[in-house]
Amino acid sequence: GLRPGKRTQATAQRSGKRVAFEADAQDPLLKERVSGVMSPDMHVISPSALFVDALGMLHEKGIDGIPVTTPEGAVCGIVTATDVLRLFRIVLNFGTFETQFVV
Repeated sequence: GLRPGKRTQATAQRSGKRVAFEADAQDPLLKERVSGVMSPDMHVISPSALFVDALGMLHEKGIDGIPVTTPEGAVCGIVTATDVLRLFRIVLNFGTFETQFVV
């Protein structure tokens, strides 16, 4: 476990890059709950929504991801800015999104 004066390191993968941080065991950041740093204004989108709607929401709200929810409110996925970039790369390489799936 963490002991006073002991330093701890954590790493995470984000957008293909390794992000690392180091903190003292007494650092308040390590005791912070998710509820204290999360965004309280949750924007969601339906699985049947068009991708362009998700793109517009990402841009308009200035957010990096949108939970995809069922009509009952259950989260079934997420659309992220990385997904948008991936789709644009597919379109640039193949001409259209559908071409990726044509045999």
